Amino acid sequence: MTAIFGSLLCIQLALSTPPGVDALLAPQLMTRDLPVIIEVMDLDPQQSTILDDLLSDYLTQIDAERTSVSAALRELDPADLHAQWQAPNWASQRSAWREVRAEASSIKDAAAAAMWLETQRDWARAELEEILTTQAVATPSERSQMLDQWRQKQATMKANLVRDLQLVLDKERGEKWGLVESALLRQRTPFGEAFPGESLDLGKLVRNELAQHYPLSPFMNKMISEYDHAWAEAAAARDEKLAILWPLKLDAKERRDWIEQLRIARRESATRKTVVETNLKWYEKFTAVIPNDQVIDFQKSVNNAMHPDIFTPPLAERVVSLMLGDSAVDPTTRSILKESRFQFGAPRLSIAANEREASRAAAPRRMVARAEQRAMADVFGPTALFQLVESTESDSLSRVTRLSNRRRGIDAAWLKHVRDTVGPEAWVEIPVEIKLPPAVFRTELVDEHGEPLPLKLLP
Repeated sequence: MTAIFGSLLCIQLALSTPPGVDALLAPQLMTRDLPVIIEVMDLDPQQSTILDDLLSDYLTQIDAERTSVSAALRELDPADLHAQWQAPNWASQRSAWREVRAEASSIKDAAAAAMWLETQRDWARAELEEILTTQAVATPSERSQMLDQWRQKQATMKANLVRDLQLVLDKERGEKWGLVESALLRQRTPFGEAFPGESLDLGKLVRNELAQHYPLSPFMNKMISEYDHAWAEAAAARDEKLAILWPLKLDAKERRDWIEQLRIARRESATRKTVVETNLKWYEKFTAVIPNDQVIDFQKSVNNAMHPDIFTPPLAERVVSLMLGDSAVDPTTRSILKESRFQFGAPRLSIAANEREASRAAAPRRMVARAEQRAMADVFGPTALFQLVESTESDSLSRVTRLSNRRRGIDAAWLKHVRDTVGPEAWVEIPVEIKLPPAVFRTELVDEHGEPLPLKLLP
């Protein structure tokens, strides 16, 4: 009955709460998770019964609190949420920038005018940084205050559940709760991946690679467990910070408060970047201990999972692999196809590696660059369409585009070369599943009914 009630409530919340808010009210644990948790934590019948009772009490409290906060949110009048907020007056800054533009227009020498205008952009950037530092933050809306109170209650209820459970478990079983926490963060976080590698599961990739050859050693199992704990810790810190920021972000968008939106974008970028850096740090650790004959395949699997758009084999490579595996292909065609890998595949791989590094650097910049431009234009007027960070520091954005275009150009040339080599008759016979781009599966946070997925844990 509790599970049915919780499912109905999830649907009700999704229909009645403002966009972006319902995800903050979604449950973390459900009744249908119970068998999985019992199995992974190896609970005996008595402990299982206790967990069942604890989880039932927890869900009852959660459902009651969510019903209350959802009702309170529906009663709020959107017109009153920001009634006390007054947009800042940027008249002096806009007047100053108009004078800058007029002065630049009066300089006859184009190069001198451009140089002078750039110095004034530096002044505008410094002015905006000062505003970001000194301007008072707006009072959170009543909705944000309600959601913050809910967040604290939710955290307290979950902490009480874990505390009570730990009291009835021995140390070894108690430590396995970390597997549950890690799975929750990977499967049900409302804050999905925004940066490449943010949700990368290195432990899963290590298991997939090494288990093909021999059982995992105790050392590697321990290392994977330590990684899971480190990633979960970083992801939990991210979720806690973003749960605070999300309602404030909605406030700032509704107020069209571009300064606050920029502040929030910077904070979100920094906290997401920490999760990526945790994965990259552990990637280096795993690479250092994986046997040499398997490390290359591990690195490939990480690249494919972290940057599928870059490292998924292009159509030309898929056709080459298919044709080289066919003993009926004549030696001349086989030789040309093999050579194409050196002619096109090698430079493509080099470009892809550079694009990967640029993409990692560009992700945080991309999140804040647009917010910077909007804040600058809001303060200094619509002609001040430049970023707060100078172009030399944001080259990764344009670099990603350049490298992506070069990679796609190689793919197109390689494909034409392969088609000309195999001929139209053989091309028609190539299976459709080879010609179609391979599906890139990403973890979904809800099932086909819009409910949170059932918990899945690695043994």
